[in-house]
Amino acid sequence: MISKNTTDTAIILAGGLGTRLKKINPDRPKPMALVDNIPFLEYLLIYLINLGIKVFILQVSFKYKIIQNYFGNKFRGSKLIYEVENKPMGTGGGLIFSDNKYNDANILVVNGDTLSEINYEDFFKFHQNLNSDLSLICRKKELINTNFKFCLDKNSRLYFSKDKNLLINSGVYLIKKGVLNKFLKLKKSSISFEDEILITLIREKKVYGYLQNNFFIDIGTPLDYKSAQILIPKYFKDRQYL
Repeated sequence: MISKNTTDTAIILAGGLGTRLKKINPDRPKPMALVDNIPFLEYLLIYLINLGIKVFILQVSFKYKIIQNYFGNKFRGSKLIYEVENKPMGTGGGLIFSDNKYNDANILVVNGDTLSEINYEDFFKFHQNLNSDLSLICRKKELINTNFKFCLDKNSRLYFSKDKNLLINSGVYLIKKGVLNKFLKLKKSSISFEDEILITLIREKKVYGYLQNNFFIDIGTPLDYKSAQILIPKYFKDRQYL
């Protein structure tokens, strides 16, 4: 559970179109793709609530009413706030908007299509002890089919690399308030968090990586989505979260 030294608020990036899942999940936002007949987002909320999260800011866009109608403004005692992008602002644009609206000194940000088991209090201490602008949870993976490849230096800073022993982003972040304001100067109607903001901050040596290899699943591809049908229900039943 969350201690007084962490935050009980999380932003979930839930506006994805789910292009790669379109044939499997044609009429729903990607986070609402069904896993054993339960929306993936429900599993994610349940997991984070078990960590102690009390307030969720859901950044939504594509068919967001499906999410809103399903969950309403409260779920299992936690408050749900919807930040609706009528014109898609990109994952980065939505984060900048939220960064200027809420007062938390640091805020937890989670991708809406990944579930990563995290040691939350340890991750928060890591972020604070390094006075990090942005920290993310990363993990080892043998095969990486993405351009976003990085390693950690001896100080746990991220840097881009083509080495064999690479890491992947688990889609869980802690961001210090105000760090994203500089990107307002770009005056872009849409900005990607991973492809623009994160890359810029890594190049500026302002991103730290917290390495762990706990349970992780990404439903972004048909193959991973198929695996999720077995792995996620088992994980939740083993921990009696459902």
